[in-house]
Amino acid sequence: MQRGLLILFGLLSTMLLVFDQIDQEFDVFGSKFSLDLGFVDALERKAYDLRINLSAREASHNTVIIIDIDEESLLAEGQWPWRRAKVADLVDKLFDDYEIETLGFDAVFAEPENSFSRDQIVRALESDTLTLEDMEAESGDAKFAKALEDRSIVMGIVFEPGAEDNDQPESIGQLPPPMFSDDDVENENLLQETGALTAARYTANLPMFQEAAGEAGFFSILLQDPDGIIRRVGLLNKYEGRLYASLSLKLVQAYFLDEPQPVFADKNYTTDDYNSFEAIEFLMLEEPLRLDENAGVFVPYAKPGEGFEYVSATEILRGTYQGDIKGAIAILGTSAAGLVDRRSTPVAPALSGVEVHANVVAGILDGEFRVRPAWAIAANVVGIIILGIVLSVLFPYLSAFWSASVFAISSAAAIWLNWYMWTDKNLILAIAPALFLISFLYVMTTVVGFFMESAARRVTQKMFGMYVPPEVVAEMHDTEDIFSQKPERKLMTVLFTDIRNFTTHSESMSPEDLAEWLNDFLTPMTTIIHKHKGAIDKYMGDAIMAFWGAPLDDDDHAEHAVDAAKEMIDYLDTLNAHYRRKGWPEIAIGIGLNTGDMSVGNMGSEFRMAYTVVGDAVNLGSRLEGLTKQYGVPIIVSEYTMNAVSNYEFERLDHVKVKGKTEGVTIFSIGEKQ
Repeated sequence: MQRGLLILFGLLSTMLLVFDQIDQEFDVFGSKFSLDLGFVDALERKAYDLRINLSAREASHNTVIIIDIDEESLLAEGQWPWRRAKVADLVDKLFDDYEIETLGFDAVFAEPENSFSRDQIVRALESDTLTLEDMEAESGDAKFAKALEDRSIVMGIVFEPGAEDNDQPESIGQLPPPMFSDDDVENENLLQETGALTAARYTANLPMFQEAAGEAGFFSILLQDPDGIIRRVGLLNKYEGRLYASLSLKLVQAYFLDEPQPVFADKNYTTDDYNSFEAIEFLMLEEPLRLDENAGVFVPYAKPGEGFEYVSATEILRGTYQGDIKGAIAILGTSAAGLVDRRSTPVAPALSGVEVHANVVAGILDGEFRVRPAWAIAANVVGIIILGIVLSVLFPYLSAFWSASVFAISSAAAIWLNWYMWTDKNLILAIAPALFLISFLYVMTTVVGFFMESAARRVTQKMFGMYVPPEVVAEMHDTEDIFSQKPERKLMTVLFTDIRNFTTHSESMSPEDLAEWLNDFLTPMTTIIHKHKGAIDKYMGDAIMAFWGAPLDDDDHAEHAVDAAKEMIDYLDTLNAHYRRKGWPEIAIGIGLNTGDMSVGNMGSEFRMAYTVVGDAVNLGSRLEGLTKQYGVPIIVSEYTMNAVSNYEFERLDHVKVKGKTEGVTIFSIGEKQ
């Protein structure tokens, strides 16, 4: 019953976890039903973060660098935004002096500078011929635009999410050409049905800057998990039916001077109404750049502060930088806390946004992106079902040791397989649901089993408390075994004792005195039996039946029984002295002991049960007690008990054939203890 309930509950838990992973609505009795175990998803996100940190690249990338508007640059050059002439100077030095290959801006220049330098104003006042047009030609904006011309530069733009409608504020600046439009593909619906996020508006650069640079990509990060941590970034955004590329994607395109091509799902493996923009193909890359359902990728984070070289912008401006960045892809951004470009990521709670873009560029160049395959959910569900069925059935039948072993082995196997797919195959498969299920089933069966076994143990111990001494009950409580009350055959020792001439004594006493006289005999005798780890089977008027070797195993049951018998006889002097003071008859007893195989357990009828021993060996013990008066000794033991005891002297009395036995048995009296 207990195992059946545990199996049923385990299978039910497995089914609920499967429903959660499928993440679909089900029609149950006409009502829509869905299940969302949010904590499992949260655990999976934490497991993903752990894997990212364990596998993050530590070496500095040899192609991608960050031109950092850091605190040192702000102190030396002034607060951002700098004058356009200074930014133009920075661009010139990067290309002319340090010979970088490609430059990207993690910033947008959406408004004109609208100011002239002091020198321009002084010259305008002193000159009669200097016009406004002449001044504008020498402005910071003009210098910046000139610095952008004929160079591999990607400007930055910002897309804001939402539906395209007339209620949105006007967009600012000039967009670059889209990476893909309906004209680029045979079926225009292919682009419309991609999972790329739709932008409602944009903030772009001044037309003069955009036209000078020619290329631009968005650096806004619109893909964000519920916990606010950036694990994925979109490489494409949709705006007015066109797909625009991210800053990272555009930087790689500019670096390779390549025209990427969209890769769609093979029609042979999809339905007619399913169109999937699966990847972007570069001629310079061995493998297509695979996209997820939102036209994004999982960021292959490097160790923060170690994966990329940060070059202070002021060192470039002042020409003090001594490193070699020739041929590099440089991204201009900021790590200064005051400029508030910080992102919560798996590798750092406040990573500079420019480093997020740098990680994506490095991932595209190196082909290091991990992908979640289309069959990931199916594999996860199948794994959960197999684990759930096997462990739900297995755990209830295992001991605590083997349950812990199976738990450890199955958890280790799931972790190893997941880590293998992560590191060797670059596949992202869920691990938290499987580990949660394994842990839940193990804890459930362990805890429920513990409480149910504890309850069973308490019931058993309460029942045995009527037969065995408190010390034995305490020992039973400390052991992990549950003591069965079902009959079983064991090697044990049985003791019978009886008061001689009880009938004669009882006739001479009042009922009250007889009861007290008998109680004063039974109580100390029972105490002695308990003292030597014996169990009282029953009181039969003036007789006591006791046994050793159950419910707890006792390898020295015969010796303990003999010790008890000797002490019972020795105690008679004290007891009879008490009787003499009371004026009651003195007592003489006979004790019979036998050792052998006996059936022990709960026996009786549906009206009354008792934990008792039965068998030929028990009957022989009773017969031996009856022979004590005939042979004039207080204790008689069988040859079987004598052979099991090594620390007493025994004297042979006879070889007898007792009633009910076809074979004789040698009997002994007990001497002194050695």
